[in-house]
Amino acid sequence: MEIETIDGIMDIDLSKLTLNDVCDMITKISVDAGVSNNAPTVPYSGSLCDYSTNSIVKSLNDVRIIDNTFVGKFLADNSDTSKFNKLLESAIRNKMENGGFDISSVAKGLRDKDYQRLSTLLEN
Repeated sequence: MEIETIDGIMDIDLSKLTLNDVCDMITKISVDAGVSNNAPTVPYSGSLCDYSTNSIVKSLNDVRIIDNTFVGKFLADNSDTSKFNKLLESAIRNKMENGGFDISSVAKGLRDKDYQRLSTLLEN
């Protein structure tokens, strides 16, 4: 599988991929959002004093908003062709096949349906 990074295209061997490799790879994906390199990056979530932080952040000028970056789109893609999901699935499968997989190491980062699917696989 090929992944576009700030250093160029990485060719990934899914059969040898680890969770640490996935984390390292994410740090190499562009956070360019079409603003100045010195622009602040604003992560946001939930609400603040009954205001949507999403609305507040999107009203600001010259800030880098995570969902407007390549890495934000890469991580949020929940389609059947999601490269991130494929990488994560491969890394988890490799860890399971080599033994010692602990679901708690990834539980907080999984969507509910993915956590349920993984839990079912671990029971077998």
